Amino acid sequence: MMNVTEKTSSGVTLEPHTVESMVELIDTFGLIMTFLNDQAIQDLSGMMAQLLKLVNGLTGSDIVDLLEAALMDPEFDKAMIDPPKVGMFGILGALSDEDTQRGIGILLALVKALGKASTR
Repeated sequence: MMNVTEKTSSGVTLEPHTVESMVELIDTFGLIMTFLNDQAIQDLSGMMAQLLKLVNGLTGSDIVDLLEAALMDPEFDKAMIDPPKVGMFGILGALSDEDTQRGIGILLALVKALGKASTR
């Protein structure tokens, strides 16, 4: 690669790092094209369709906001760094906490919805 700016035939000036990035991008597309056949494209299309259905379901509910808020909770962060050891009595004691009760309620609603969906 040249260490000076390069001018294209249309008069556009490109920096060396831009040219290098473009070459890498073209090489990547070339590599992808060697692996793509009809079956691979069909498989990829099916996976993308399933992924988009999942994304549509997630964006149509409050679950993303709920999970984000839960993951940003400082207490959760502390527990991830140093997980507490909880025995049977600790679990029973946690059941008296309103937040824990709501969390279990949400999980049970999810489990119920999964059960319903599995019989369709």
